[in-house]
Amino acid sequence: MKRILAEQFKPSDIAAAEREIVCIKDMLIEAQMDVDKGFYEGLILRLENATRSAKQMLKMQEEKTQSDEILELVQEIEEQGRVNEMYRRFKGKEAI
Repeated sequence: MKRILAEQFKPSDIAAAEREIVCIKDMLIEAQMDVDKGFYEGLILRLENATRSAKQMLKMQEEKTQSDEILELVQEIEEQGRVNEMYRRFKGKEAI
């Protein structure tokens, strides 16, 4: 599970994601117990809590995606800079 979390979340968010997963699982178990007892107010509260946790996980996932996209762009820019420098060096040698 750690590998999957590392793919989906920034390293700084992994512990928070783990806590949200525990919360979601606990809330769903308690929601099932509320259904069995006919305690629908509790059911609604548990499902709202699980939904909040899921939304927080989605937000963290989106932040990871944005971070990855920015990193990829920076790497492309750096690579382009190296290509440009190699081109300038090559063109300079031709002129000699």
